[in-house]
Amino acid sequence: MGIFQTKKYQIIKCLLILLLLAIFGRFSAASKPTIVAKLGAMFSSENLTVPLQDRLGVINDDLTSSNVSLQFKVVAFSMNSNPIRAALDVCENILNQNVYTVFVNQDNMTNDAVLGISYTSGFFEVPIVGIGVRDAIFSDRNIHPTFLRTVSPLYNQAKVWLEILKHYKWNKVLTVTTNEYESKTLLAKFLALISDGDIKVS
Repeated sequence: MGIFQTKKYQIIKCLLILLLLAIFGRFSAASKPTIVAKLGAMFSSENLTVPLQDRLGVINDDLTSSNVSLQFKVVAFSMNSNPIRAALDVCENILNQNVYTVFVNQDNMTNDAVLGISYTSGFFEVPIVGIGVRDAIFSDRNIHPTFLRTVSPLYNQAKVWLEILKHYKWNKVLTVTTNEYESKTLLAKFLALISDGDIKVS
């Protein structure tokens, strides 16, 4: 059984335990050892780790006051902008801590670093939660099988463009794009959406 399946079943087991505890509420925290669920965090700024730790602190307090034997712990490491160094860092400092998932964010300096972290974590079947990550490449389940988004990819803007064109009854459009992956994906999505209509692209 793979690492992901084992962790998946452990998460399901923890959720079932929480459900039973919430329903019956008869077990004391002293009767069972506390389960510590570790969550990894690799953000471009250490300041971004603080809100995650604060929120998990509130959740941990609620769990303790409810006599639930589960606590969450953040294993944080600052993201390096070099994708190779970021991939090594996630192995050496996050994945070796047996985390259940890894949270990442993206800014202009860390685009490639998030790719490296996602490739590496995907290899070990550890889910990645991308906060604000909008690149289309992360939608490819063959390359990034365990990547989860908190926002939609940029190419979803093609739907908005189409709605604007329909609203104003425009039927001719001129596009200017770059040779980057995001631009190509966005244009391909837009062209696919207008293929059945009367809109012409120059």
